[in-house]
Amino acid sequence: MGLKCMKNSLYLLSLFCLSCGNQAMEQYETVVRYESSCLEASTFLGDYQVVALATDSDEGLVRNIDRLLLDDDRIFVVDRLANRLLAFDGKGRFVSSTGSMIGEGPDCYMSMQDASIDQTEKCIYMYCDRPYGVLRLDYDLNLIDMTRLDFFTEEIALDEDYLYALRVNTDSQDGVLHELVSLDKSNLSEEPKVLRSSARGVRGVTGLGKKMTSSNGSVYACLPFDNHIYKLAEGEVVEDYSFDFGKERLDSVDYTQNKTARHFLNDNRQKSWIIQNVTPSDSIILFHTNRHYLFMFDKGRNQCLAYYDFINDILPFSSTGIIPCQGRENTVVYEATYRMIKRFLNLADQSGLDTLDPLFVKMMKQCAEDDNPMLLLWKMKK
Repeated sequence: MGLKCMKNSLYLLSLFCLSCGNQAMEQYETVVRYESSCLEASTFLGDYQVVALATDSDEGLVRNIDRLLLDDDRIFVVDRLANRLLAFDGKGRFVSSTGSMIGEGPDCYMSMQDASIDQTEKCIYMYCDRPYGVLRLDYDLNLIDMTRLDFFTEEIALDEDYLYALRVNTDSQDGVLHELVSLDKSNLSEEPKVLRSSARGVRGVTGLGKKMTSSNGSVYACLPFDNHIYKLAEGEVVEDYSFDFGKERLDSVDYTQNKTARHFLNDNRQKSWIIQNVTPSDSIILFHTNRHYLFMFDKGRNQCLAYYDFINDILPFSSTGIIPCQGRENTVVYEATYRMIKRFLNLADQSGLDTLDPLFVKMMKQCAEDDNPMLLLWKMKK
């Protein structure tokens, strides 16, 4: 075939693909490079906002932040330890929680698993596993409606038209089966479409972070014991990022089904076996594994660097673990607890405090042991 003919054929093929409306899946393969140097936050973090979550009642106390959902004048905290979703306004003042909905009854739930935000419809989708179902709530956490489901999922995330879920089947013949599925938001009771699945898993073993997040109209998702990050849109997988973790590679982990969680953790403590807390910007993707590393993937360079040592040289009392966040683009969130702040104030000299905003220093000095953590919302430079 001549060069000109080949070009014409490729052109016609591209037109055909476009006319079909199918988006070809992009695939990336990257070898992780482990850095011995310390990563400083100032190299990739820019402006920040500090929000103190304030409350005058026990109903507004946060026990653990599993996920944050953000919009212009709302901050929602997914707190599985407290078994509730909490709403604060944009300045951090407590608004309401789902605590009054806990119980038995037609409009109640016994156990909350996860939640995601729909900024177009100004509502929250909250998944409960007792009973299985999705509750839609307005921004004041009033119930709009409930849809019963017939399966258990660990996490959910939304794009404009679809709800994605990490469905778990512990009765599968293959062991613990994890399935990444999509459902049309207009018909959640339909049979979900399976996008990816994995039979790897050990009962009782999971990460401390989240494996799904929404960002800029898309969803990023991971499966346990899998070295991929999947980008989802319009109910399909549109990008597939595969990472080679070298000596810590996920596919070298022994996930034999008859192993107990305790034996598994003892045998694989030095290996990465789950990707979590994915936080994308326009050009990079940050994520953790179960190991104490911060991974930074540069999409343009197809380069992934892993840093064991990471310090926040701007606000040195901040945590270094990413809090999963939805609703605000190019943003990564960390927290500062009472203990972190007090330790910093005890160690810092006056010259260190002089570099910070005086109002912020005042906030830190006034924080009490039973206060909610402060949120540090950072804009990523890249």
